[in-house]
Parts: sequence; structure tokens; C-alpha cells
Amino acid sequence: MSTANGPTDRMNALEAARRGGAPGFAPDGLGPLLTRVLGSHTVSLGEPILEADVAPAVITQVRFENLRTIKSLTLDLEGLTVLIGENGTGKSTILEGIELLRKAANPSFVDEFFQVHGGFPSLLRSGESELKLGVTVRDGSNTLSWDATLIRLASGGLLISREVMQGVEDGKRRPTSGYESRSSSANRLKLGQLGERDSAAPLLDCLRRIQVYTAFETAPSWAGQELKRPSPLRETHVFQPAERLARHGANIANAYHALKNEFGKEHWDETMELVRLGLGDDVSDLGVRADPGGGNVALTMWYRGQSEAVPVFSMSDGTLAYLGFVALFRLDSRAALIGFDEPENHLHPKLLMRVLSFFETLAKNRPVLLATHQDRLLDGLEDPASAARLLSLNAARELEVHRPDRGALDTWLEKYRGLGDVRAAGYEASVFKPDPKGS
Repeated sequence: MSTANGPTDRMNALEAARRGGAPGFAPDGLGPLLTRVLGSHTVSLGEPILEADVAPAVITQVRFENLRTIKSLTLDLEGLTVLIGENGTGKSTILEGIELLRKAANPSFVDEFFQVHGGFPSLLRSGESELKLGVTVRDGSNTLSWDATLIRLASGGLLISREVMQGVEDGKRRPTSGYESRSSSANRLKLGQLGERDSAAPLLDCLRRIQVYTAFETAPSWAGQELKRPSPLRETHVFQPAERLARHGANIANAYHALKNEFGKEHWDETMELVRLGLGDDVSDLGVRADPGGGNVALTMWYRGQSEAVPVFSMSDGTLAYLGFVALFRLDSRAALIGFDEPENHLHPKLLMRVLSFFETLAKNRPVLLATHQDRLLDGLEDPASAARLLSLNAARELEVHRPDRGALDTWLEKYRGLGDVRAAGYEASVFKPDPKGS
């Protein structure tokens, strides 16, 4: 019986294991690791251990109208969803729309709408005067839906002409659990002003637990100095607690300090095993080093046989990006939805498959939405017919969404290794069919 020795064999073993095995290769000892690190993910990550009949509320649908290329979009979310398509079709726009929904739960929404997202000039579809945002949350047998209409004023300001929240309990609509607000002067969302004990609490909680990430910026330190824009992953950070990996990986040193010191030795050993599976068996440890100036810390990595640690500013782009994904995966903190734009950046195809396994595992407990240009990622999908969404623009430059036809895809997969391979061979049109909700 063969065993997996060294990082290459381990990566092959993991990929074979998640695909049901491979001829001539028996990944001895890796099955328990997958079960322990991946299969029992919700327990091993330090998330709250919930009773069997209790589960946190989850986001099941998002809705957008007149958001850049989106004329009208209803996107159902369950498990893993992967957006693909040419540049400019709307992949990143959907993720930004979800970030706007997260901010809708905060009193500062309107300020951030203009100051962070650029307001109507940046967001509103050409020729339109109103932008609509909506979301549906499931909390056990109950659902809550929220929608808002934002109108662009001639002055460039914002009017919230309609905002409505409604609840459905055990299949019956409960008007008293929601509200409807129509106004000719409102410039603040009511949602962000509601209290935690209000009937909107599950909705507010879900929106605030959204995590949207852009591609990790790993520019070398010299390039960051030249551009006067250092990579957040390579900078030192103020030493403080970390419940999750911050956007851009801006707290990666604090994230690894938490992983190493707050979850026990077994959890840290499993984290290091995932690091070694991607970066090699000669990685001996990760740590945090204080800045000589005091107050700030930075990530360091040790290799066996070397007397000095490798500082974060000397790590390769791919190494640093992978460490960011491991931290995101292992420091998962009850996210209601995770979105990531272009996770493939800086990663070797084998590392990308490892990262895909992280996201597929995370998607067992909440929706995960990825936007990618990488066909190799599509080849690694466990269920491409359910996960993939192809975005394109029609003659009016309106977003259209297509889903794989399972029967057609199964036929092509008899000849090709995965959906990405089918696309690369030019047979995309014979697999993807229009999604009526996506246009």
C-alpha cells in the first residue's frame, strides 16, 4: 500500500481523495486528515457549537436592478456559486452589490455609498434614475425579505423613495413582522437604524456577517514603496485581537497569532498541516514578530534547517496569498456569506485546487460566491452544474446569466476533464443555457 511522502504527493492525494480516488494511488493517512480538517470544519474552527435544531440565519437570495451592467438580477444562493465570463460583464459588480447590502445594515450607509463606492456616477446604469437593492434571509422556517429603491436627484443626492421589509413565518406572511416606508424626502435607510431586538434582528445579523474579499494584493515591498501603496499583507499591523481575516488580509499577523494561541494545539497542528500541504513539508512553523519600533507585529515563517525566519516582506506572492487563504479558512467566524473576487491570483494550479477545497468546505454552512477568469478552477468543481454561472452582455449591454445544462455537461465530461476544459475547447454554448432569473 503506497503512502504520500512530500508536498507533491500530498497535493495529488488530496485532489484524488476529493475526486473519489485515483488509479494506482492510495492516500494512506490522508482520509482522517480530510475528515478532521475539512469534514468536521464547523467544530474544529472554534465556531459556536450549536444545538442540532438551531442554526444561524442564512442569506438565500440577492436582488439588484440598474446596477452598472445589471438591468435586473435575482441570484439564488446556496452552497458554492462561481461566476465566470468576460471582463466587464458584471462579476465584480455583483460582489460590490453584496457589499452594499452589508453596509445597508449600518447607519453610515448613505455616506459610504458616496464616499467609498462613488455614488450614482459609479454605480447607476446609464440612462436610469433609480437603483434597487434586495435580499432574502432564511431563519429556520421563517424568511425575511428587504428591498429598497434609491433615486438619483437632479442635485446628485439620494432619495430613498421606498423601503420595505416583510416576513413569512411557517409559510404565512406576517405583516406585523416588517414595515414599508414610502417617502419624498428620506435620505437614510430605516434598516440601519433598527435595534438588535427588533423583528429585523436576524436580517441585520446576516447582513453584518457578510464578508466580501477582493483579490489579495501581494505586490513586492520594493514595488509598494515605489508606488507609495504597500501591500496590506506585507505591512506590519497594530497588535490586536482577530476574529476573522480582514479584507485584503490587512490583519494577517494578528490572524495567525489568534490561530496559534487561542484554539489549542490540535487546531494549530491541523492549520500547519494545511500550510505544509500547499507550501511544502520543510515549513516548520509560522509566528509573529514585534516591530522594533513597538506596537506593531508582522508575520514570519520558519523553514527546517534555517536559523532565521523569513519575514513577510521576503515571501513570494503565491506563498503569501496561500497563507491568506489558510487564515480565512481556519479563522472562519460565522460568516453569513463569503464572496471572493479572483481567488486564482498568484496561485499555481495545484494551490488553486487546495484553495477551492477550502471554499467548497466553507460552502457547506453558508453561501460562498467566487468570481474567476480561471478555467482550471472550473475543472476542480465538485458539482459544476450547480455551481457555475456564465455572465454575458446582450446587444443592449445588459447582463444575462446562463447555467450549465446538467445532461449536456455530463455528455461533454465523458471526453473532457472538467467544465473549464469544455470551455477552453470552445463548447461553452452547447453547455450553458439562459437562467430566467438572471436577466
